[in-house]
Amino acid sequence: MLNPQSRALEHRFADDMKRIIYVHTTEVATIREGTRDEDFGGIDLVLPRRTFGTRVRNAYALRYRDITFRRAVRHGGRTEWHRLVDGDHPDGFVYGVADQSGLHLARWHVLNLHVLHDHIDDVRTDNRSNYDGTAFYGVPIDDLEAIGAIVASSEQFQMALPL
Repeated sequence: MLNPQSRALEHRFADDMKRIIYVHTTEVATIREGTRDEDFGGIDLVLPRRTFGTRVRNAYALRYRDITFRRAVRHGGRTEWHRLVDGDHPDGFVYGVADQSGLHLARWHVLNLHVLHDHIDDVRTDNRSNYDGTAFYGVPIDDLEAIGAIVASSEQFQMALPL
């Protein structure tokens, strides 16, 4: 379960996440939010043939060049990392980091979680803990690029714009 600040941040950027998926998928369809049951399975956004998890971090995360996955929650339970290892995960993951104002996404990445699952042993993990009893792994973006798990990113989009 997300803390109230994280939940508010994700809701603030929900439309941005939908736009990113819509632009970077070949599936032309309505995107709906996941049900409560789907959310407990790590699914936040649903298309007819694909599912996505989403995460938005605050600007503090801009200092890192990684993508984080929860590995422990306060009251136990399955996490994003457990689902990745077990193969019981959404199809994709949209990961964003807010800018200093908290009003715009400074950086985002779209991941193919099937590729990450297939190459989970080929990526490094930086084990970190939060003050509230939760913990996560930071996976370097370079490692995710090396295995082909990054489908699209704000960095690729900016490089594709003509000068």
